[in-house]
Amino acid sequence: MQKSGGLPSKSKPKVVVITGASAGVGRAVVRRFAREGAHIGLLARGPDGLEGARREVE
Repeated sequence: MQKSGGLPSKSKPKVVVITGASAGVGRAVVRRFAREGAHIGLLARGPDGLEGARREVE
């Protein structure tokens, strides 16, 4: 059973797509999955902020 508020098990690689990745909660989720070693697809309504989010997690 998964603990509340945690990410799924680290037993296998994760591929995630995060919408709203350029700011706020979406950007925080990007950081969290990056720390877990996930492969991340970043999506947002416009390009503003996406490059910064990408640089943060490279």
